[in-house]
Amino acid sequence: MSNITQIILFLSSYVPLFIFFTILNTFGLFPGDIITGAMAFVGIVGFSILVSRTGTSNRDNLKIGSLQVRNGDFIAYTVTYIVPFLATPQSSVNEKIVLILLLALLCFLYIKSELFYINPLFSLMGYKLFQVTTEQGKSVVLITPRSFIQSPTTLSVCRLSNFVFLEKRHG
Repeated sequence: MSNITQIILFLSSYVPLFIFFTILNTFGLFPGDIITGAMAFVGIVGFSILVSRTGTSNRDNLKIGSLQVRNGDFIAYTVTYIVPFLATPQSSVNEKIVLILLLALLCFLYIKSELFYINPLFSLMGYKLFQVTTEQGKSVVLITPRSFIQSPTTLSVCRLSNFVFLEKRHG
């Protein structure tokens, strides 16, 4: 996965937070709100393009041996939204700098840990998360619009990373 794709997935995972920052005027009208608004816009547009183009070629067959639901990961991820709200619009410049550094750290950890599958936009679009054990015994993450998957089965998916797969909606 390219660095651009990883950054788009990071930005898209924080779209709700960027929207909240913009509404609350967290970083000031200019350039703060313009930047956070632009980051939300880039995240939404980038995510939409990425999901629509993913899997148009290079599909893999994922042979599922067993699986378990991991939808709670979306909820756990939103806890990272709480910390930035400790900084209010009346915060000092130093507190705003720390908040920006915290977001930069989260971005670094998000990309290095390949956590891009935990993205609230997937959840808002109706996708579910599953921890899958393949027939070969490999543990992977599946992002799918399905609520239920019978195992064993084989799905046509696209690979987002070595251990994350996306099954797109049909139609």
